[in-house]
Amino acid sequence: MSRPQRFASWDQLATAVPDLAAPMRRHHIEDYRSWLAARPGERTARLTPASLAHRLGTLRMFFVRISDWDWPEAPTRVPIIPADLPR
Repeated sequence: MSRPQRFASWDQLATAVPDLAAPMRRHHIEDYRSWLAARPGERTARLTPASLAHRLGTLRMFFVRISDWDWPEAPTRVPIIPADLPR
């Protein structure tokens, strides 16, 4: 059984952002999206577009919320744009 591929479990996160206090940038999200799209699904060779949309949408909402709540660590812009989500 495979475990869900969440952003925090992304293998490249520590190398992409060695100082996790550093702000997340657009290129980090693009790298994560590519990595996520190549991952196997639970019963399929690749994650379905619906699974990709759900995982990226949840991460996008996290960034929207921390921005709304004025967290000092929040990126100046939400690094996930609607075009990142599959149709």
